[in-house]
Amino acid sequence: MRLTVAVLMLLAGVSCSKTSAERSADLFGPAAEKLGVAQAADLKEKYDKAYQQYLKETGSKDEVELGRKLGKQHLKHYATVLTLSEAEEKDFNAGKFNDVENRKKMNELISKFVDGQGSASMIGRLIILKTQTGVEWNTGLQLELALRILKSELGAN
Repeated sequence: MRLTVAVLMLLAGVSCSKTSAERSADLFGPAAEKLGVAQAADLKEKYDKAYQQYLKETGSKDEVELGRKLGKQHLKHYATVLTLSEAEEKDFNAGKFNDVENRKKMNELISKFVDGQGSASMIGRLIILKTQTGVEWNTGLQLELALRILKSELGAN
């Protein structure tokens, strides 16, 4: 009987564990939320009519709440490119990032975009702007998120 209970508990634990995609979304969540808040602020500043429509459609009371919702949408939309391997997940949780190489890749992608070799959506353009104007998006998890999304946007390998 105890063996049966132990096996059932083990199976329940296995079925309740998160997938790699879910763990990746949890890890990238705060960075995606920051990106969503930046997107909401950008909308509010440049396209107030669209911003007001987004607030209404999403039932958001302000740009921070809208930003959280946009961040969650980004996590879903880019789930494939944001899914981490076990080694990446371990490194990122430990705060280990290859910022120098990632900045080099980001600069190559931005050059590709500027040279007309690819097109980017509003979020891709916002990422380019944020990585060019602020230190916050040039390191760590935010840089990793930005790079993965922009690679996806520009069709880079």
